[in-house]
Amino acid sequence: MNMCESGIALIVMGPSACEKMSNGIPLTDDDRFPWLKTVRQHLVEAYQQSVVNDSDSNLTKVRVVVACSALKKIYRDILRGSYAGLEDALGLKLKTNFVFLNCSERVLIERIGSREGHFMKPNMLQSQLNALQKPDVDEGAITVNGDESLSTIIAEVAKCLTEWYTI
Repeated sequence: MNMCESGIALIVMGPSACEKMSNGIPLTDDDRFPWLKTVRQHLVEAYQQSVVNDSDSNLTKVRVVVACSALKKIYRDILRGSYAGLEDALGLKLKTNFVFLNCSERVLIERIGSREGHFMKPNMLQSQLNALQKPDVDEGAITVNGDESLSTIIAEVAKCLTEWYTI
């Protein structure tokens, strides 16, 4: 069962986006904006919930993790709340860090090819690479070598986040 069949992606991305990807058709910005805004809304709701439940008023402990391919700067801006066209009731800019897995095309092809039943088709990789805008230094991104093993990637990300949040 892939994400679209499970209903997870269907709720966030919508049936037309899942259908396009299942048919090997890359998504456009117009396809992505609604689900990025939905993810953003979930981030804001999680933040609001943590503020309401935080008896110590120590908001620095609030942490939310989202996994998605925020390929372009505008996508990352939507998630953090700094996109000018975002109609956000709070106008809240969230402190947001991104993890950029800098992978070789060879490794990406291998990983996509090894997945079973996933809606992301191997022939869509090039469109993803064409759309990719690597995060700028000022975007608060951790860049790690995505060609490494999962355990190495996790250790590197944990190390960087620990350093960022203990300084």
